[in-house]
Amino acid sequence: MSTDSKRVPLEFRAGINRENTSYTTGGHWYNGNRVRFRSGKPENIRGWQRKVTEQYNGIARAITSWASLSGNLYAAFGTDQLLYVYAGGSIYDITPVNTSVTTSSTAPVIYSSTGSSKLIVDWVSQSPDLNAIGLSQNTFIIVSAGTDTVGGVSITGEFRTSIPADLSAGRYFKIIASSEAGSNATRTSATNFTFLLNAGSQTQVAATGYGTARYGMDRVSAYGTPATVGSGFAIYHVVGHFHIGVKI
Repeated sequence: MSTDSKRVPLEFRAGINRENTSYTTGGHWYNGNRVRFRSGKPENIRGWQRKVTEQYNGIARAITSWASLSGNLYAAFGTDQLLYVYAGGSIYDITPVNTSVTTSSTAPVIYSSTGSSKLIVDWVSQSPDLNAIGLSQNTFIIVSAGTDTVGGVSITGEFRTSIPADLSAGRYFKIIASSEAGSNATRTSATNFTFLLNAGSQTQVAATGYGTARYGMDRVSAYGTPATVGSGFAIYHVVGHFHIGVKI
């Protein structure tokens, strides 16, 4: 019996073919990961390397990148809460300011509750009011109150808002601190509140018009009649995260 061996080249077509099973694909690549094809041959693209370790707030929805005339690389990405820019190996918060208000010495009143990191702000008699500001859930506010504290919690810094359902709308909101209050307390003094651009929805957007409902579902208006502004159906998005990286 001969022990001679002969090499036989196996020629596979470029691309991944998942239309058939791995046994019936024949002459195609059936599966792969981090691979691209060049001149018909598979090539390992190795993947991605984490570029920054800093955390950002919210769910990233869009990103754009560019280079300056001097060759510096930048990327801007927006989340449902803030706008960031990547530059020089770090990310920076560049969210636009909605409005800035310096309050009177007697209002608003800020309340703390023992064991809670949420401070209640009573925005009574302030101008503009919360409806004019359009304050929404998860909007960030920069508070400048010097060394003042309420219930042992510093009220100078950047805080995320919470709109309480159990309090009067348009008058109260909560700011979320990084520590819990040690006591029930109140505080009134002239304070600067800088409201950043209002946050959007984290998990859904409202949609109206043709194609937003499931097939056969009744609509309030007849075919061809515009839907009422503000009504419609909620289109839910898959909540996910992405990392800023560089291809290697």
